[in-house]
Amino acid sequence: MSPSARLDALPEELLAEIAIACDALSALRLSATCQKIRSAVYTGLTFRQVLEASQRYSWQKSSLQLEPVQALAHKKGVKNKHEATNVWARYAVADYKAWELVQTESPLETPEAFLHWLPELCTVKHPFIYQQCWDRPLRDMNQQPLEQVFCQAMAVLASEDEMPQLSKILMTQETGILPNGTEAKDFLWALCAVATALRRSLRTLPRRAPWPSTSAANVPNIPLPTALQLNFASNPDPPQPFSKSKAFVLWFDHWNEAHAFDNPDYFTRGTWCGYYTSLTLQPRGHPIDPPMTNINFRVTPLPQGQAGAVKIEAEGCQDGIGPFDIRGRLGRRQINEHGDTSGEVQMMCRKVYSNIRTSWYWDLRVTPFGLVGFWGGPAFGAGSDETGMRRLGLVWLWKEEWTATAPSCGTAPVVA
Repeated sequence: MSPSARLDALPEELLAEIAIACDALSALRLSATCQKIRSAVYTGLTFRQVLEASQRYSWQKSSLQLEPVQALAHKKGVKNKHEATNVWARYAVADYKAWELVQTESPLETPEAFLHWLPELCTVKHPFIYQQCWDRPLRDMNQQPLEQVFCQAMAVLASEDEMPQLSKILMTQETGILPNGTEAKDFLWALCAVATALRRSLRTLPRRAPWPSTSAANVPNIPLPTALQLNFASNPDPPQPFSKSKAFVLWFDHWNEAHAFDNPDYFTRGTWCGYYTSLTLQPRGHPIDPPMTNINFRVTPLPQGQAGAVKIEAEGCQDGIGPFDIRGRLGRRQINEHGDTSGEVQMMCRKVYSNIRTSWYWDLRVTPFGLVGFWGGPAFGAGSDETGMRRLGLVWLWKEEWTATAPSCGTAPVVA
């Protein structure tokens, strides 16, 4: 090339081919050199091809599910075509960041440096999320913002590892999160705790015979949902990575409110199931009862004057103890005596058995991962949470349809 030759003098088609041959970050930098190069390089097609090329050459036999990204790009591009390009660039950079990290860290020593990109990778079922690298919690767990705990929960559900270190820290209550936490992020830590506890128990312990013994004791264990099976892809548009925490909180609250109040079929269409477990850590895992099954919710309005809440019930549910009903209220969480509410959607109810004179209180939160929270009994004196319940264990409910099909298995990256 002669000394006077300029990159911006090349045909736009050639500039686009140069960008496609680069990694996503290099393509972004190339697009920032001048206006002509940007118009040729910064397109949705360019970054989609960069992403697809990375899957062919950087990861072994990987096949991404790009339909949610394509749908999101189309939605964003209706008003502004550059927004569609931003979507593809965002996912391409997330892929590059994953590849870059596994080249330098094995096992991954700094998961907090990557957590912001996990929503993108889970949406497209990226092979990176199968890496066994998320078994250590973030430093200063009580101080972590909601978006980081959300991503940690996604990582826990994406892995198949038992994560004993994370489980021990949570279940031994070193942080005080499980017995006392009331914020949205504390319920996501509860999800991490119940998922790791169940995963270990279902693998290592025989099913404990429930008391009293019933035919329900023979019900088989049910599979736990993974991050790739959840309903997250129905709205794969969390705030941009490294955006302000407030933006993520608004997105999280909007997701939960939209599914709880704007989508009446979310609870009533399909059957729910799940597990409960205790807050007591055992040396070899948690003894668990058979799962809760046949949960079919019914939602009805409350009397006038109780806006922002509905009655939620389910009859004829089943677990290892016997048949039970669920009776409660679904509404925005009240945060003070003046009736002010947060964006969190809270399900306060009682689990009432039909065959024995026993009932338990539930305090659950609506999340993209299902219904997550605590069970317990009335507290007399000290030891109660903000609802007046003494927490004895954890509850996690999800829709049966989420685990109807197994996710495709991830593969390891090609490491030079």
